Amino acid sequence: MITWMQKHRKYLVVTIWVSTIAFVGAGFVGWGSYDYGSMAGKVAKVGNVEISKEDYQTLYGNIYNYYSKMSGGRLDEQTAKALNLQNMAVQTLVSQALLQNFANELELRVTDEEVANKIASMEPFQKSGKFDKESYTLALKNVGMTPRDFENQLKKELLIEKAYTVLQPSVGQEELAAISTAALSKDRVGIKIIDAANFVKPASESDIKAFWEKNKAKFKSEPQFDIESIEVPSANIVVSEEDLKREYAENGSAYYKDGKKISFDEAKSLVIKNAKIKAAKKDALKKYVELKEGRLKGKQIGNLRLSSAPIPNEIKAELSKVKEPTTLKPILLGDNFVVLKVTKFSPSREMGYEEAKPIAKMAVERENALKAMKEEAAKLLKTGFDTSDAGFLSKNTKNVIAGLNEQEAAQTAASIFESKEPIGAVYLPSKVVLFKVLEQKLLQKEEADKEAQAFSKLILGAKASLVNQNVLEYLKNKYEIKLYMRQDGENAKK
Repeated sequence: MITWMQKHRKYLVVTIWVSTIAFVGAGFVGWGSYDYGSMAGKVAKVGNVEISKEDYQTLYGNIYNYYSKMSGGRLDEQTAKALNLQNMAVQTLVSQALLQNFANELELRVTDEEVANKIASMEPFQKSGKFDKESYTLALKNVGMTPRDFENQLKKELLIEKAYTVLQPSVGQEELAAISTAALSKDRVGIKIIDAANFVKPASESDIKAFWEKNKAKFKSEPQFDIESIEVPSANIVVSEEDLKREYAENGSAYYKDGKKISFDEAKSLVIKNAKIKAAKKDALKKYVELKEGRLKGKQIGNLRLSSAPIPNEIKAELSKVKEPTTLKPILLGDNFVVLKVTKFSPSREMGYEEAKPIAKMAVERENALKAMKEEAAKLLKTGFDTSDAGFLSKNTKNVIAGLNEQEAAQTAASIFESKEPIGAVYLPSKVVLFKVLEQKLLQKEEADKEAQAFSKLILGAKASLVNQNVLEYLKNKYEIKLYMRQDGENAKK
């Protein structure tokens, strides 16, 4: 769960404060790990802006709730600490405070009219498409905020947005034209494919043995397992209406659609499925104990090797950790569980020559073929070579090249466009592609115009990322940052 949430961390920032998206996304400041238990009133001071404990608690609560929802309600304090959510909240607040100082120095202001217009445009405060004061006051009351507190907070956010807007770069027509011209060009290419498979020759006994002697330590047998397995399918399990209602009540956060919790009746098919899986897990745990204690026998499989058997990745991952006979806790495969007992484990060992010989033979022959292939390519680059016309290749479309698979074609096209020479070679894992650029042309105006907006966004994003990183570093050096908390057991900064 932690790994998944770390991958999706970037989506969190959007839900917090738009005004500091790029600053938070550009790279957090590494404050380390903190003890927040001793905070007295203030979390930090950045320049002339103080960050209160309430600011921190509110933002941390928002972040925690977001991650909890994304994990189906399974987030706990230990996982939150592992994800360093506290640090994320502090970094976000510090980035906002840096921008607030910058806005104040530029003498940017937010008027009451701007605040009022912003509130009037917010959908939660509208009725029939128009601002409704009663909805506004009721919504704030439900979250424990007064209109004054909310409007002051909104004014601060709008101020930060103004500062952020000042920093945003633009894309000039000359820049767009220069990038588009390079990116949207096409090259007509002639190619010659040299395949290592055409250079394979039988290896001599002496070469094979010499190779084995040199790489003895790399030739190891696979571990082998004798196992007993028991499957526990969830589909066969009967659950009561009471079980279903309990599942829906206990795991309500799992039954959301488009940001809203769906009713029990709408979610019933999913509730049944989850309730059955939960019941199957209990049954699997009972069988795990019985199998472990020898009171139950499972289906026996001998001399199992991970590479040669059609084993699900989840089971491979667990068996790869085994170092001795043991019983593995239930493994979830789809909607079912599998319980495994390793009754015998044979660890990996160094192979003798005769056992390793077939593998060493293939390795020597491949090595010799690759060497001969590269020598042939080098010779043809010097003496000249005939080509087959591959047609026009483009940077931004899928290129099909006869004799190459999709990945090889993509790598070849990318290398050709990166090359500064009209003639050259692209080295693939088992092939060399010799090429000659025969002709160059630009996309037609209609095609180029279609791509212009996409390239404009791409350039703007790249420039914004670079500007934001540099500005954040500049603001960090310009405004003093004081943290009133203990870091890794140290005393708080005074």
